[in-house]
Amino acid sequence: MLDANQNCLQSIAKNESNLGADQLSCLIDLVQPETDENCKLYLQQMELIIFSDYRLINNQNNTIQCLQNHLDQLASVCHDEIIKISELQSNDIHLDKPLFLACRADHHPDMDDDCKKKMIEREMLISKDYKISRSLEQSCKHHIKSFECRKNAKGRKQIRLSQILLCLEGAHAKGLLIVPECKAEMLLHRRFLFENYKLTPDLVSYCHRDIERFCSNVEFGAKTLHCLMKNVRPNRRRGDAHLKQRISNECERQIEDLLKEVNIAEDWRVDPILQQACQSTVNELCSNIRPGDGRILSCLADHIESARMADDCREYLHQMQYFISRNFELDTEIYEACQSDALKYCHAKSSWNSNDFDPERGPTVIGCLYRYVYQLDFKIQLQPKCIFHIKRVMKNRAASVDLLPFIEIPCIQDLAKFCSSEQVEKKGYEMELVKELCVEEYENSNGKDSYEVIECLIKKKNHFRIKSNRKCHQAIEHYQKINSEDFHFDHRFKESCKMDIQKIAKIFAQNMMSSIVYQYWCIKMISNLIELLER
Repeated sequence: MLDANQNCLQSIAKNESNLGADQLSCLIDLVQPETDENCKLYLQQMELIIFSDYRLINNQNNTIQCLQNHLDQLASVCHDEIIKISELQSNDIHLDKPLFLACRADHHPDMDDDCKKKMIEREMLISKDYKISRSLEQSCKHHIKSFECRKNAKGRKQIRLSQILLCLEGAHAKGLLIVPECKAEMLLHRRFLFENYKLTPDLVSYCHRDIERFCSNVEFGAKTLHCLMKNVRPNRRRGDAHLKQRISNECERQIEDLLKEVNIAEDWRVDPILQQACQSTVNELCSNIRPGDGRILSCLADHIESARMADDCREYLHQMQYFISRNFELDTEIYEACQSDALKYCHAKSSWNSNDFDPERGPTVIGCLYRYVYQLDFKIQLQPKCIFHIKRVMKNRAASVDLLPFIEIPCIQDLAKFCSSEQVEKKGYEMELVKELCVEEYENSNGKDSYEVIECLIKKKNHFRIKSNRKCHQAIEHYQKINSEDFHFDHRFKESCKMDIQKIAKIFAQNMMSSIVYQYWCIKMISNLIELLER
């Protein structure tokens, strides 16, 4: 092997005093699957000997661990060597003596505290340089290279795990094929990042005051993150326009970034808290659906009003949806179905893994798409699959105003003044009446031009079942009142008469504008009317 790798012999000219150590280190780095078995066995034995005594790496087991814990403070040469050692340790738990001693008896999620601590330390190293996870590096090596995930990296410069995951997830979002072994490693490391917020230094930095303030009594781990997510949502007391204190904007931004890094909506198993709370619900309501590509979260969202959904599941799901509804890219099914339409009509970003999150543009993309679903300009037509998913998701989110940010944001003060959090966080109007009285219309309600449900309810609003539900009856009458006062809200009228209105109004307006008896203000009013009708 030494003959085949002459570059290892060059260490003689560099440092003759450490000739053997340098050559051994070089050979260990160059071990390949096709390397002679006897040679590989010898090198593995040497690794075990070396890592059991720090003095043999040129007087204690904890010295390497101490250096690993202070990685950011090391000199460049020392830093590179410790990274190299950490990569070697990831191949075999026996090479990481403190980790092996702490975890040798643990093969269960309920591992003891010492083992947990050592595992977290190992995950911390991986978060700083993905190569320390040899399984991820090997399983995804081809994709990391072909997708240029190491772009701008030089030599042995460390690359954060989050950068690699964002790159790979971005490729997956574009529909590029990723082998199952790599996808499994991605899921595992996404879950690592979500389970331990301390693996994300920026989140620790910007959220530590909020954690002390809102989540000091919460068990460490993913529950801390869910606690922060819960306190993102404003709490309103009706009548005094009072908004409860919530976490800082900087902390909220870091949570958004982390959810993007782990691509939370793509696979619900990334979130162990959500999985634990919703597993029984998934077994009952979504048992025929495969995890991945957002399918399980979509199924849960479709059943969020079901009495068979556990309360904890509904609460954690709502916390997740709050963020998903504010970032078009986090909603996997919507993104895949509507990306081209969003780029064309709604100024969405072209790259999924871009780190630029525009808080004004992000939440409004779905609102923009929603408006195009119902507009009557036949020059702009969304794809049928996009229309289907937009209508589905808007129907699911209609139960809570904070899942409709393009409504909540401009109305926040009025919500605080007139509507308490208890009111707006209650479930939407009972859908059982709709399913019972308007079965056929409800089943067809995902079609683009299907308004049969509301028309059915209007026809049957005096049915004793509806009249006995005061809120439902009032909602139907309120809808009728709005439609009667402004034709823009009457879809049937707009659809049937728009062309005639445009034609007649244009002729009328042109005649009127040519007459000198009309003052400037009147001409301006008519011009505005034409512009409005042409929208």
